[in-house]
Amino acid sequence: MKKITIVTTAFLLLFGVKNSNAQTRSFEIETDPTSFFTKGYNFNFGYSIPHWAIRLVPYKSELPEFIHGNKDFKQNMLGVAFDLDYFFKENNNGLFVGPVVIYSIDEIENNYNQKITNDQLLAGLRIGYRIMPFKKQREYLNGFYFTPFIAPLYAFAKDVAFTNGNSFEYKQFQFWGGIHLGYRINTQKK
Repeated sequence: MKKITIVTTAFLLLFGVKNSNAQTRSFEIETDPTSFFTKGYNFNFGYSIPHWAIRLVPYKSELPEFIHGNKDFKQNMLGVAFDLDYFFKENNNGLFVGPVVIYSIDEIENNYNQKITNDQLLAGLRIGYRIMPFKKQREYLNGFYFTPFIAPLYAFAKDVAFTNGNSFEYKQFQFWGGIHLGYRINTQKK
C-alpha cells in the first residue's frame, strides 16, 4: 500500500506542474486491447506537457504459461504501473523513453488448485513511438493515437514454494510490451 501511495503522490505532483512556456497540456487515456484477451484489462490515465508525459496504469492480467515459463501454473496479476516518458519532440509524438515501475499482487495457482498470493515489483525502461495518424489531429495535438512500445524489466519477487514440493520461479529479467490505443485531449489551444 505504501508503494501505491508513493506512485500516486508522484503522479499528482506532476499533474499540478504549471509551466508558463508550455504550448499544450493534455489529458490522455489509453488501453492495450490484447489485455482483454488474457482475461484482464489495462487502462492508462495520463497527463502531458511538452516533452513529458506521466501515466498511472491500473491493470489485471492472466499470464499464459509461455510468458511466465512455469509449467502447470497460472499467474494472475492485479496491479498498477507508473510511467514517466520523455518525448524527443516537443509535441509529444514520435520516439520516447522513460522509466517504468510496476507493482502487482500475484495469485499463483498450481495444477493441484493450491493458491498462494505474492507481491512483485518490476522496474525498467519503456521505449516506444507515438503515432497520431490523422493530419488534422496532429495539428491540434488532439485525438486518436497508437503507441507501440517495449520495456525490459528487472523483477523483485521471491519464488513461491507449495506444500507438495513444486515451486513457481519468477524470471529476473522480463519484457513487457504492446500497442496501446489512446485518445489525447488538448486542454489549451495551439
